[in-house]
Amino acid sequence: MIPDLSVAAAGVTNKMFASAKQMPYRVWITGIRIERLQDISDEDCLREGVCYLPEIDRYYFERKDKEQGFYFNSPREAFAALIDKVSGKGTWNSNPFVVVYEFEVMQ
Repeated sequence: MIPDLSVAAAGVTNKMFASAKQMPYRVWITGIRIERLQDISDEDCLREGVCYLPEIDRYYFERKDKEQGFYFNSPREAFAALIDKVSGKGTWNSNPFVVVYEFEVMQ
């Protein structure tokens, strides 16, 4: 009988137990700080998943190949809508403290 490794084996459901050679990318933490959510910069909004569509001079966070989209005048407006969608309505307005990790991807 072959055991069901998808359930029983450590590392299958928890990457903490995976060996380093199985992880194609590694990160080097270069900084950690605490700030308010609304202190995010335009540049950081773009790093967090907001994209710019130059053809219409708008920012968005949905796939641009969809007929419907969410388009905004600034990266912060788009990020505010994105964070409310991901973390629950009202998250942006409550302006919670967040932990910011700065890192470099290493190969």
